[in-house]
Amino acid sequence: RRVGKLYVRGVQLSTFRYGCVKAVRGDAPAPCSLYVTGMGLMPEQDKVLLTPAVENVSCGEVETSREFGVIPNPIAFELPEGDPVVTWGSVQASVAAKWTIDRAEVPGEFRVCYCADSADGASRGMGKCQRGADGFYHEVGYLRVRGAEGAQLFACYPGGNCTLTIYGVSLSEKDKVRLVGAKESCEYPDSSANFAEFDMADAFDVNETGSMARFNLGIISDIERYGITEARVCYCANYNADYEGLPCTNSSDFTHSAGRLNIATCPEAPEAEIFIPPVEDVLGDPGDAKLRLYAVPAWLCLDLNARTENDLAEWTVEVPLGDGGFEGKGGMEFPEAMVLVTSIGRCTPYIIGEVPRINSLNTSYIDFSIVGGLVNNNSVDVLVANDGLRMVGGFSVRGKSRLIDNADPPFAHSCDAFQVEIVPIACGWDATVLFGAILHLFMLLIAVFTCVCWKFFDVFKYARLLKRVDPVIPDAEEEMEAAEEEAAAKAKKEMEVAEGIKVVQPAAAVDGEEVTVDTRNFPFMNSAEDPYMTEKEDPLAHKTQTLSVKALGGGGSQGDPRMEAALAELCSRRLAVLLAMFRMVAFFIHMLALSNNSQDNDHVTLFVMPIFMTVLSLT
Repeated sequence: RRVGKLYVRGVQLSTFRYGCVKAVRGDAPAPCSLYVTGMGLMPEQDKVLLTPAVENVSCGEVETSREFGVIPNPIAFELPEGDPVVTWGSVQASVAAKWTIDRAEVPGEFRVCYCADSADGASRGMGKCQRGADGFYHEVGYLRVRGAEGAQLFACYPGGNCTLTIYGVSLSEKDKVRLVGAKESCEYPDSSANFAEFDMADAFDVNETGSMARFNLGIISDIERYGITEARVCYCANYNADYEGLPCTNSSDFTHSAGRLNIATCPEAPEAEIFIPPVEDVLGDPGDAKLRLYAVPAWLCLDLNARTENDLAEWTVEVPLGDGGFEGKGGMEFPEAMVLVTSIGRCTPYIIGEVPRINSLNTSYIDFSIVGGLVNNNSVDVLVANDGLRMVGGFSVRGKSRLIDNADPPFAHSCDAFQVEIVPIACGWDATVLFGAILHLFMLLIAVFTCVCWKFFDVFKYARLLKRVDPVIPDAEEEMEAAEEEAAAKAKKEMEVAEGIKVVQPAAAVDGEEVTVDTRNFPFMNSAEDPYMTEKEDPLAHKTQTLSVKALGGGGSQGDPRMEAALAELCSRRLAVLLAMFRMVAFFIHMLALSNNSQDNDHVTLFVMPIFMTVLSLT
């Protein structure tokens, strides 16, 4: 006979396949609401637990953990709106339930395990679903969280094409990436990382399993304009947060970061393109000068006041001059920034070789080599002796830096090489003085010649007594006008003579002819003792005198003591003495500058300084 009815409640067996998008705290949210059907599903009491889908592990064997990245976990059921609700024991139940994941921070496959708190709901949520994994023995299905793996490292460099290879779960060609600042959220619409050619990049190469996708950000601009060497790579796994428009078009669709993009910055080349070694570091005999090179870690030279010569000597390494270096002509590679010097126990003067930088674990190198030398038989060989490099051939130090980061796969980048020429000059004090004297003397002669030309131009201004008039053949009208002007002038002269003033109009004269001039117009010639003046008449007390044209026929001042006096005044002895003293002081200062071993301003010392001193002397 029938005793009664048995009601079995729970969810359907292993038939559900769910999918969500990875979302990380601090970036755009992506809540995931999922549904399940069954019998007698109770809200707030029944729950599901998500555990990694690992082989040979069943529901009820794994407890929850924060490492799963599912929040919350376990997840309580909710009753969907509009579904019929029935009374099941002391509580209400339904044939469908909803459960919502606020964030799924780890991509991957998860097993969905169900727990019925009690048969009739009498435990009020305090039953088996509160005690770890014991009650979650009913497998509902699987959940796949799609998105990129986190904490990946990427690297690019200015001027190069930036391609990112990203790994994750269920990646597709509809996914996109964008860059934001190192401290900015992925949902922030205005990014400060604007150095990439493309704001958003589409996936262009996805493998069959969806575990790898590649993205092209285009050319990286000059990083110095933005001051950013690190950026977050935000990922959109074909997600549409507002369900408007297309997926991955708004910043709110980028729910998590795939990692960080680091920009490798190369060091600047040394400022000086030439290196003049100090005289005391030059070895060998006259005519066969030689030089040795030593390498010191750059960090050791940052605070020289705290270093002694013994400290520097302890870390100094002699650069080998045989085979080696990336040019195969001597030199070696160092795993840090180095300073090349020509003596042990000091840091200046130097050739610095810096290494590239990146904001991630990496190993950087600087490779020094010796290039150039004497050309023989169309081949370039470095003249290497047992005790150093022979400077007679001329050679250069070449540096090339590179880095390799610790990413998987590793990123490697090489910077452009630089070259510094070793100038074969090793002068003593006598050669320095001779070079400076020749340089200053040559410039001084040019300046003095220019100055003398200016002075003679001023002298010639005093010899403007005669004018040379080109012959002109007048026509009839001009002759009539000239006759009228001559008559007017004659009438005016007769009137002035009648008043007691004789005016002489200068006119062209030939050699030997005598003319009468008004000496009031030339005070310096109003002298009775002038041997070049012949008195013809003196009705107005030497107001007029006759000047010999022959004496001034040449237009110059030869033999005229007054002209010689005017010329002598232009050349002051006091000015000459002061100029000579200043040139001596300037020459002494220049020699001191040449004896300094600084390599920073060689062109200023050798050329700009003497030009400035010469101009200052003339001023």
